[in-house]
Amino acid sequence: MSRDDFTKHTIDTLAKRVSNHCSNPACRKPTTGPHTTEVKAVNIGVAAHITAAAPRGPRFDESLTAVQRKSISNGIWLCQVCAKLVDNDPARYTIGLLRSWKDEAEATALRELESRGGLAKGQQARTRFDFDAALSFAPEDQRHARAIAAQLKQEGLRVFDDGDHLAWRWGKSAEQ
Repeated sequence: MSRDDFTKHTIDTLAKRVSNHCSNPACRKPTTGPHTTEVKAVNIGVAAHITAAAPRGPRFDESLTAVQRKSISNGIWLCQVCAKLVDNDPARYTIGLLRSWKDEAEATALRELESRGGLAKGQQARTRFDFDAALSFAPEDQRHARAIAAQLKQEGLRVFDDGDHLAWRWGKSAEQ
């Protein structure tokens, strides 16, 4: 079976939908910039597959068709470092977690696009939450993770679960 690679149009669209920033909320690194040659640009972004493009790849889902595997809904824009990271540890970087990163990055890009004042000089682009930390737990540690989450909630922090019960995030809401 061959790889179900993205088309150039899909790759370009994935990058543009997140303003050419890495979709990992802990990174958000710009993935394009100027080249020393005026008519060129440097790109360090990667259109990564959420579920693998080929069998034996990370998070491969044999129930998907070739069309589904190479569709934009199965893609996420990441910097090269984060793309390598998520593919080297698919148990930690689950399908649910990657989809939540993608949704959050697109929502952030839309908020920034709709913002009339733009960002103040030197101000970082903000994700939906100003993260204090992001933690991942192995399945056998999830009970302990939930206990930590409950304590943090009692302290007034907001705790979020990615849906796969592996990644927990906390932080004060950006709207507060």
